[in-house]
Amino acid sequence: MKIILHGVYPRSEKLVQATRDYDRKRITQEELNQVFKEDINALRELQKNFEYKTQGQFYFQDLLRPFSEITEEVEINGLKRFYETNCFYRTLIFKNFKLKENENFFNHYLLCDGMFEKEEKLVFTFPFVFFFKEYSRGIRVPEIKELLLYVISEIDKWGNKIIVFYEPSFGWRNLDEDERKEAKLFAEELKKFKNTKFFLHTFFFDVEKEIPFIFSLDFDGYGFDFYSNSVQKIMQNFPKNKFLLAGIINTDSTLIEKREMIVDFIDKISKFIDTDKIYLCPSGVPELLPREIMDEKIKNLNKIGGL
Repeated sequence: MKIILHGVYPRSEKLVQATRDYDRKRITQEELNQVFKEDINALRELQKNFEYKTQGQFYFQDLLRPFSEITEEVEINGLKRFYETNCFYRTLIFKNFKLKENENFFNHYLLCDGMFEKEEKLVFTFPFVFFFKEYSRGIRVPEIKELLLYVISEIDKWGNKIIVFYEPSFGWRNLDEDERKEAKLFAEELKKFKNTKFFLHTFFFDVEKEIPFIFSLDFDGYGFDFYSNSVQKIMQNFPKNKFLLAGIINTDSTLIEKREMIVDFIDKISKFIDTDKIYLCPSGVPELLPREIMDEKIKNLNKIGGL
């Protein structure tokens, strides 16, 4: 059974402390960079047998802020609760939307300053359009799509990548018809990219009522939080030719998943879909857990999943 990681990966206590020390001018930029490298290398080692590897998006403060570096006249201001968690996102306020070139965006944020190569099989995580809209102001959905497509068009040149779109808005609020139309158009536009697989991942909430709409968005695969949703309700109409991101690593709990529960879960979903179409993954946002706990959960799943 394959495993894939997505999202911003939690930083180690050593890196958290080093970041604080750097902010207080106790250590140099070079010393901070060295601790970043240690954290990133540890994550690479954790995934040594994985088909696709995440670079952990360690330089992302959150999933939106890096996009301010490839647009003109953006103010980062105000805090907004990240859905129903105890985390907060900075709001992006677009004064006059206009894209700008910034090669360092791709090297720094996506390749961790050269620690990953463009040719590697990598996973990147971006906010889907509703998520992006929720935590920004002064930008319309067509402009959000333009911004995302600009980044995706560059990544697609690298070959053999996976992009996971996070969208917790499903099950959290009602989406209007205009938004739904824009989402469908965006999914259609993604088909022009031939070297990238696109997955849409929902989490936090029960999405049963949105399942028909989610499956109407033509992605390569779909991800679900199986702690908030039942296997039967999600899988009974799951498209046979699509991939499944099976959210089995519980990011809402520090408890390590029991073997019996994981084996039973794999047995249940295997009745609906071929195992070669399944990626076991976190149920939601990895950064909500301490680094040591998240690492242990992955090691545990790796042993049970049979990589």
